[in-house]
Amino acid sequence: MSNLKYPLMKLVLALGVAGGFASAPAQSQNAQALNWFKSANEERDPQRKIEAYARAIENDSAFAEAYYNLGMVYKQQQEHARAEFNLRKAYSFKVNRFTFEQKDRLIYDLAFTLKKQSKTSEAEKMLRAAKVEIGDKKLKSMAVFELGKLLFEQNRMTEALQELREGQKINPVNQTFFSNLIQLAENSLAWQGQYDKAVQAEARGQWQEARGLFALIQIQNASYKDVAIRIAGLDSTLNAEAGNTQTLAATFEQAQQYEKNGELELAISVYEHVLQQKGEQPEWRARLTQAREKLEQQRRAERTASEYAVGLAALKTQNWTGAVLAFERVLELDNNFPNVRDKIAEAQASLQRESNDNICARYYADGVAAMGREDWGGA
Repeated sequence: MSNLKYPLMKLVLALGVAGGFASAPAQSQNAQALNWFKSANEERDPQRKIEAYARAIENDSAFAEAYYNLGMVYKQQQEHARAEFNLRKAYSFKVNRFTFEQKDRLIYDLAFTLKKQSKTSEAEKMLRAAKVEIGDKKLKSMAVFELGKLLFEQNRMTEALQELREGQKINPVNQTFFSNLIQLAENSLAWQGQYDKAVQAEARGQWQEARGLFALIQIQNASYKDVAIRIAGLDSTLNAEAGNTQTLAATFEQAQQYEKNGELELAISVYEHVLQQKGEQPEWRARLTQAREKLEQQRRAERTASEYAVGLAALKTQNWTGAVLAFERVLELDNNFPNVRDKIAEAQASLQRESNDNICARYYADGVAAMGREDWGGA
């Protein structure tokens, strides 16, 4: 997706499921195949594991578990084509040979491997199948996240948002990952809407409005489409009219109207441009300062409401520490926010009621979950 320079790698949910069916009973009647399978499970060297699983398959060509474990080793070695081949072989036995848990992991791992090879159409089809077939909530959530991310990368934002919002409800543990990508997708849709409006305004000869809209996009994503080129062209047009005091006054009035309508970012952009053309004007500078203060207050109120919502969600899931931290951030933003001190007291009281063992167990579970997502810092 050439027009969106997002740090997606920082948001990627750790979707790889390590290991294979090492602890599952191997379903083979061939003694030599079973010996090679056991040897492979105990082997630590990847290449020797590969060789041992291959020997197990040589002795039993229908050894589904060996195909799956071999595919997983190849996946861990980033040899995705070989991983796909073996996972597909395992998948052909899925109806009769695997438990429900094993089937879930198999369909997810195969979908993930297809995606890694940029087999977009096949990956999407398999991820949609995974979304329906997988019973485990954690794994289903991971599959839906990958499906949403795949659609996002194809610039299919409306579809991506639909999947991500649905997937966000499946497993609360992965809320942050979904929220981040949902925010990016929503931003992308907003930028496209602003871009379309700006192009239309430019076509109507409303150059100042068009420039303001393009400038808003550039502030958030400097490399979006041809925004920089369009702004330069509009600047050239507007500079040609800069000497016309009447034109600047009309533009200033337009900025005031934007401010009155609550379109503060657009108003600020126009105020700044007018001041650049006209030079320092006390009245105009005051209006710009006022608009900036309004925008800061608006953003602060939005951040405060967002943190409060995070705190309420943490209370609901009995994450007392998370709730305290979120509500304390609310107080940092707005010391008079209603009810927040009561919520902090409620969370602290609940935290004190938990025994040390329960607290340790919670942290341990959170740490294991973080390791499963490859969130090493969180772990």
